[in-house]
Amino acid sequence: MSLSPVSAGIFVVERASTFVLQLGFSALMWQMLRERSRHALVVLIAAHALVGLPAALFQARLVPLIAADAVYLVLGVIVAVALVRYYRRAAAAGA
Repeated sequence: MSLSPVSAGIFVVERASTFVLQLGFSALMWQMLRERSRHALVVLIAAHALVGLPAALFQARLVPLIAADAVYLVLGVIVAVALVRYYRRAAAAGA
């Protein structure tokens, strides 16, 4: 059994987006714990549930796979840009 180029591309987008979102969740959790935010756990649980929504909609056959993965791609890019900006500012402030 082999993957078509389209399936392989979708797989790469899913895995890359998942990795970036996990990095974003980890950074957000670390920052919220450092600031001793009382709402950190609630915010992260809600964010995690919302991130799972496109996959759930796909599994319920309410949206096509390409639409769900497009959402993950956009979210991954947003989180990646936010992480880069945040850590560049933090590095500049610390230097």
